Amino acid sequence: MFRMKLSLLLVFCAISTIGLYAQARLNIDSVGNFKFINPSVVNTNEVWGHVDSNGTEYALVGRGNGFSVISLQNPASPDLIYSDTSAITLWRDIKTWNGYAYVVNEDRFGLEIYDLNNLPASVRKVGSYTGDSLPLQKAHNLWIDSNGVAYIFGTNNRLPNSVGTIFLDLYTDPENPRELGNYDSLYLHDGYVRNDTLFGGAVNDGKMIILDVSNKQYPRLIGSITTPSSFTHNTWLSDDGNTVFTTDEVSGAYITAYDVSNPATPFERDRIRTRNTTDVIPHNTHVLNDFLVTSYYTAGVTIVDASNPDILVEVGYFDTSPDYSGNGFFGNWGAYPFLPSGLILATDMQEGLFVLRPNYQRASFLEVFVNDCEGNRLSQARVILDTSETKQTNLVGKAEFGSMRDGYYTLSIEAKGYLPVYLDSVEMRPGQTERLSVLMQDSASGLVSQLIDNNQRKLNDIVVRVENGDTTASVSSASNGIARFRQLEYGTYNLRMGAWGYENRCFNSIDYDCNNDTNIYILEEKIEDFFEVDQGWSVSGSEIAGAWTIADPIGTVDRFFVANPGADVDSDCGRKAMLTGNGVGSADAFEVDETTILRSPLFDLDAYIEPYLVFYTWFYNGGDQPNDQMHISLIDTAGNRVYVDTIAERGQAASWKLNDIKVSDYMDKGDLAHIEFEVTDRGAKHILEAGIDHFFVSEGKYIGIEEAREVSTLSIYPNPFENEIYIESEKGISGNVELFDASMRLIKSERFNSSTKINLSSGSKSGLYFLRIRTNDGEVITRKLVKK
Repeated sequence: MFRMKLSLLLVFCAISTIGLYAQARLNIDSVGNFKFINPSVVNTNEVWGHVDSNGTEYALVGRGNGFSVISLQNPASPDLIYSDTSAITLWRDIKTWNGYAYVVNEDRFGLEIYDLNNLPASVRKVGSYTGDSLPLQKAHNLWIDSNGVAYIFGTNNRLPNSVGTIFLDLYTDPENPRELGNYDSLYLHDGYVRNDTLFGGAVNDGKMIILDVSNKQYPRLIGSITTPSSFTHNTWLSDDGNTVFTTDEVSGAYITAYDVSNPATPFERDRIRTRNTTDVIPHNTHVLNDFLVTSYYTAGVTIVDASNPDILVEVGYFDTSPDYSGNGFFGNWGAYPFLPSGLILATDMQEGLFVLRPNYQRASFLEVFVNDCEGNRLSQARVILDTSETKQTNLVGKAEFGSMRDGYYTLSIEAKGYLPVYLDSVEMRPGQTERLSVLMQDSASGLVSQLIDNNQRKLNDIVVRVENGDTTASVSSASNGIARFRQLEYGTYNLRMGAWGYENRCFNSIDYDCNNDTNIYILEEKIEDFFEVDQGWSVSGSEIAGAWTIADPIGTVDRFFVANPGADVDSDCGRKAMLTGNGVGSADAFEVDETTILRSPLFDLDAYIEPYLVFYTWFYNGGDQPNDQMHISLIDTAGNRVYVDTIAERGQAASWKLNDIKVSDYMDKGDLAHIEFEVTDRGAKHILEAGIDHFFVSEGKYIGIEEAREVSTLSIYPNPFENEIYIESEKGISGNVELFDASMRLIKSERFNSSTKINLSSGSKSGLYFLRIRTNDGEVITRKLVKK
């Protein structure tokens, strides 16, 4: 039975040990631990460090009932080599000077002095200094500056003979301090002194005060500032002397950074709480190479990157007492980071001395500057990092972030009256500050297109579409000829515009920003459709998936043959076409299985003399015994239908093909209402695809690319002209030439040969004219000319 109980006890102890060392930690590891056996009072309080002449490091540890020296010759196994029993008190503080340790407590014995110069052999207690003219019975803390002046803080607190802070000369005789003066206007709980400037924690007054102590008899107040929780416990100066860091020893308090470059007017730069908790109590903070090493009750040791005092970032922590959390004066009391080895010494009131190895990792920083279009900085803009951390821009439009994690972040910026901005993949790198300048766009702004014709008339109902990799939007111009895109983010866009009865135009890479938001576009009257915008073609029939639609062609393959085109016709602008279905997948996924009918908007051909309907078609019919067709017909104003053509090609012949229809071969130009394309799967389910692109009305027979090369030697100039028009041909083209005004009234008609001049009277009206040439070979060539 005894053996079983013993085994269970060992298991319990092992589990307890595992729990003890399963501390929360980041960038700090435990090297060793020393716990005083069965202490009768609080295990430990303050800790300081020392290095002997051989380079061996030591921990100087304050206990609840004395002072101890622990050798770190083997940091993994700290060795207690000296202990002295003294007054029993919770508070004890230690500093060193010239091989001596100086210890104060809040009970008795004044300033206790220990000679460390014979380490590792021995430690000699010199004695206690209790003052001369300024009585020194007890004290809370002390500091020794680089000149060997000791500043004893909180002396004889709450006693009638309190003399405040006493200044002692240790330089002359380290074993026999000499009084230099004192400061008793305010109770200072702690302090830090450099270059005869004292930064004190006036804890009861809730202030950090700055004193000029160059004259020890007459200290002079330079400046002060109230700390966030009004309980200023500890102060420490940055390496460059421009920033003081303070702690308030209350629940949920901050480490706070103050700019003291002008000590008369200190001001706050930033503040931080460990792991952003609201109840943990900070104790003492120290500065090492722009890092803050701070002891927190119940939360252990923390490391903060303070290289940018405007944004403090916690980059490491080690919980010395996992059995305690939240509010309460338990756990970590002191943390000393100044040993040459880089080890941190931490004293936990319950768990003893910890020897810790830190990894000082720099934080990643981000500065965001928010401006409007006029270059004004925007204050109070909300800047959100990774949807979790929100800050407001200050008076100069700046928001700062810091993170212990490097990598890529998302960033959102919001401001009243402006469009929100979202940035993806904002990179933050350790030890570096990324700076971003963000332009906020007024929510009332817009990309404006002014649409007019050649006579400066404003055009309404012109469809304008903008697109880039993120956005596609369409609007129609109003009666004032303006098409305005609101809520459109600044960027670079492609513009597509057109309407039935006007030319189609494409503009690529249009920059839209606060300095470039309005453009004027001139559209000529003509009928054409590149199918880049919706010009009002109607779709009917029983087909759904394969119905006519405007889209960027997505190619499909039926076995070895291209079924749906992979691109539109390259003779027009843009990338879109009118297709029977369009989507990713196999050839039969979006093809026609029923009937789909495409009908044009209403024609008005009054401005044309000899109109031809010109367009490209795509037709594919695959599968077993394909017999499907695309019917092309013209509809007159009375609703009568005239069949013009039937396309019924096999799949192997599928490609974009040019077609033209001379309207007068079927009806008078004034009777034409619509053209219609009907695609039907006849019976068996075949692979059936069709397309229409680059539709327009040509004045006379359209000169295709090859034909245009043949007549490229025909020159008609100048354009614009005043009274004379010249026609020249190197190949001897001859025929008849006719000149019409804008209302299609014939003005001139005469023969021409290789060189001809047409004269108009000086009284002829300025404006648009049409020139038509009928060659002896039967070709019709038209040109639009403008008279000045």
